[in-house]
Amino acid sequence: MSSYTSDAHATWPVLQVMWEGFIAGLIATSFNAPFDTAKSRIQARPPLLGGRMEVGARTGGSEGQSTFAVLREIIRHEGVLACYKGFRPKALRMALGAAVALATYETTLKILNPEP
Repeated sequence: MSSYTSDAHATWPVLQVMWEGFIAGLIATSFNAPFDTAKSRIQARPPLLGGRMEVGARTGGSEGQSTFAVLREIIRHEGVLACYKGFRPKALRMALGAAVALATYETTLKILNPEP
């Protein structure tokens, strides 16, 4: 057996890497959440004639259809916290995914490249 599996003192700290991946997933989701909310609002709007979509369908505005225009509308009419609607389930899903992905990656590297 390799030293990776037999030596208790050389065992790689999988839980620590999973924790780091979990925290990284939470941080990434907190920065991404407003843009994801804007994307969902844009996708939920019905198309108008000519293929253009109405930006202010829920808020009454019509400034354009860019992501930042939608974010401005959300903040203006619903407040900053509205940009984080649905944050908890998304953050949990993304954080768990990042934890598993990072641990899998690091474990695979350790197995394929054992230290001499």
